[in-house]
Amino acid sequence: MGSILVSPKAVLYSQSSIKGEFTDGRAFKDMIESIATKKLSPNDLPPIEVIEKDGKLWAISGNRRLFNYKLLNLLGFCDKIKVKVLKNCRPYLMKKRMTSKTGGKSIKIRGENSKELIDELILTAILVKYLHIG
Repeated sequence: MGSILVSPKAVLYSQSSIKGEFTDGRAFKDMIESIATKKLSPNDLPPIEVIEKDGKLWAISGNRRLFNYKLLNLLGFCDKIKVKVLKNCRPYLMKKRMTSKTGGKSIKIRGENSKELIDELILTAILVKYLHIG
């Protein structure tokens, strides 16, 4: 099937939790601000790899980006994201990645400051949207 554009709302989290920063150490706030100010488009980033299971799309990779896309979508900044639909996903990879206990509807941010992180991300997006700060 290759890459397609879908709403972030159409993709479910496969993992039960994520770390509050990207693998390379970048802050979520940087991505939120860059997309909200249109310095970056979701299409500039690698597609989220998904599998289709029971008619639903599950993120096998990119759960952290998906979290940010869903927040941006909620605030009106991100209507569509690029996903790559994998046809053959190895069973061990699915078992390793499919840890969600909420049917993929929500995800927890690990760490002591997770609530503060979410507040900061929402505030950043709101400031950019309504005050054109960023």
